[in-house]
Amino acid sequence: MDCVAEQGGGDTVPKCRVLTTSVARLSTFSIPRSCAPHFSTSASQVGTGVQLVEETGQALSSIMDRFTSINGLVQVISSSTTTQYKGIDEVNNAVRDVEHITQHNAAMVEENTAEIHRLRHQVEVLNERISHFQTADIRKASPAARPPMSLVS
Repeated sequence: MDCVAEQGGGDTVPKCRVLTTSVARLSTFSIPRSCAPHFSTSASQVGTGVQLVEETGQALSSIMDRFTSINGLVQVISSSTTTQYKGIDEVNNAVRDVEHITQHNAAMVEENTAEIHRLRHQVEVLNERISHFQTADIRKASPAARPPMSLVS
């Protein structure tokens, strides 16, 4: 038998001799019969523990799959939200432009209304000034009362 020497505290002891001695001591060790059910119970509990660990691994794997699925949905929602934000921003800009145009049109209507009132006032003033003049209706006057027409050659 090949034995490897082990250096320890100044003494060199072959490993195989230490191992052989340890095995011999264990074989002489007897386990009381009252402990056997405990070993059986422990083995059963270890088996149950292994099964629980496997089930936990499967549950964690399922959770990770669902997390990945939820993460994908959150990304779709985020993308949709960004698209909606851009759409709403465009609508806001369009409303702002329409509001500006409406205000400009209202200002033009005010200016036009003021100009109409000014022109009406001028017409009234002109009518009043013209009313002082008396004019004869040429069509009603007799031919003798008509001014002579001059021919220009």
